Amino acid sequence: MDIDRIPDSASDESPTTTIPLSSGWAAFLDIHGGWKIYALVLLLFLTASYSVFLIFGEDTIIGLGKEDGFFEDLTAVSFIVASIIFLKIYFSTRNTWFLLLALVFFVGFGEEISWGQRIFDVSTPLFLKKVNTQNEINIHNLKIFNAKDNPGIHKLHTISFLYKCFWFLYGGILPIAVLRIRSIGSIAGKMRLPVPPAPIGIFFLVNWAIFRITLSFLLPLGRSPQFYSSVGEIMECGTAFIFMALSIYFLNQRNSNPKWNPQ
Repeated sequence: MDIDRIPDSASDESPTTTIPLSSGWAAFLDIHGGWKIYALVLLLFLTASYSVFLIFGEDTIIGLGKEDGFFEDLTAVSFIVASIIFLKIYFSTRNTWFLLLALVFFVGFGEEISWGQRIFDVSTPLFLKKVNTQNEINIHNLKIFNAKDNPGIHKLHTISFLYKCFWFLYGGILPIAVLRIRSIGSIAGKMRLPVPPAPIGIFFLVNWAIFRITLSFLLPLGRSPQFYSSVGEIMECGTAFIFMALSIYFLNQRNSNPKWNPQ
């Protein structure tokens, strides 16, 4: 499979149309389906994100990683941008997978901001206070879905675990499997499943590896729990940013070839 361009079903030699783009961000993103600039941006983003532990003190890091802090806000922004872009692709391709992706990331955006609870100063209903670990209007902090309240095997039905499975399998494993196992590529094609290019998808695994190494070996001992939880917020922000980059990649694929549609 050519990871730089997915051909039109009519012919493997379908031409790729050049898009006239203005300077600035549009020109920056105009790579006609190529992945190298995406890989560079993702590498720089992850490096800068985890470097906060080398640059700032404990209080600053806690502030960056706290509820409604910088990294959580950036996660929410990445989710809503990805949702809007996937929805735009759906309207031009009528590929249901893009609609599902748009819905997934819209829900992710809503959950990150507790569906606007703090923005609009909405109080939590009493029945939610009893079952939500943070007294918020969201699903992922319900006791049945919250990782802190479900140790061991019970973590299998937590939102955190399900999200990890999603980005690990779809973003990290599927692109490699499609390249290495022809039958999986054939099935994905018949399902019209948009498969991330491996050089972008690999960053889901890179992000997780940096997270585990940082948490297990690099962070100093004896700090507050909030300090250590910040690295988890950075990891989550990293996955959201990668998904946003992936949505832009697919959009450029579509824009550079109006006939493009995963198949």
